[in-house]
Amino acid sequence: MIKKPSSPGYSQVDWLRSKRNKTRTTTVPIRMEQVKQHNRKDDAWLVLRGKVYDVTEYIPFHPGGEAEICRAIGKDATKLFLAKHPWVNAEFLLSACLIGYLSEDCREGV
Repeated sequence: MIKKPSSPGYSQVDWLRSKRNKTRTTTVPIRMEQVKQHNRKDDAWLVLRGKVYDVTEYIPFHPGGEAEICRAIGKDATKLFLAKHPWVNAEFLLSACLIGYLSEDCREGV
């Protein structure tokens, strides 16, 4: 992954500060068909390791740039994520974006 310089106020540290104490906890099952419908920059969901995240607010903070994360929206991004940066703790980083879990009957790409 090529790291792009962040705009002022949009570093990973800025993201973590803005989302401090905003961790969501939910067990709402979400079908892959629902995830696929949220495939735009202004309405962006993705799946990582069976968890569904609304990353709309995170897009400008992504260190690889908006175009790179937008490749994954509306999809199960697990394989792409692991290929690019398997060492990143996405659960921690995106905890404020967690909206549910992919339904067991429709998992793909995990």
